[in-house]
Amino acid sequence: GINAEYGGNKKKDSLQSIGKIKREIRNVKRLLSRVEGLPPTVVQENERKLEMLENKLVNTKQSKLSDKYKMVRFFEKRKLFRKLKSARNVHGEDSPQVQKIRDQINYIVYFPLGEKYISLFPKEPYTDDKVIAKQEQLLQSISDKVASK
Repeated sequence: GINAEYGGNKKKDSLQSIGKIKREIRNVKRLLSRVEGLPPTVVQENERKLEMLENKLVNTKQSKLSDKYKMVRFFEKRKLFRKLKSARNVHGEDSPQVQKIRDQINYIVYFPLGEKYISLFPKEPYTDDKVIAKQEQLLQSISDKVASK
C-alpha cells in the first residue's frame, strides 16, 4: 500500500485485517454453496483459495497475538535471567530455586503463540481459578516437553 512505499509500517501493511480475511472466506463459501452451475476447475480453484485463506486467518491471528505480548514476554524473560543469575550465586547450579526459574523461562519461550499470554508476574495476582489452572497446566506441559528433549 501507500504506507509501505513511503517508509510506513511494512509489517502492518503486509498483514491483512482479520475481518477482511473472514469476509473473503465467507464470499468463497457462498460461491461454493452454488456448485451446480460452476465448472469443476472453478470449484477446485475456489476450494484451494478457501484452504489458503483459512491458513492465512490462523497465521494472522497468531501473529497479532504474538506481537501484542512480545514486550511483556521480553521484560519477563529479562527479569527471570536476573533472578537466575542471583539464584545461581546464592544457591548453586542444581538447586530447586534455579530449576523453578529455568521452568519459568521455558514457559515464556515455549508459550503457544496462538493463545492469550498469561503473565508470570501480573500487576495484581490472578483471582480467576480457570486462569490459574491454565497457567499451571501450561507450565507443567512445557516443563515436561523440555525435560523429554
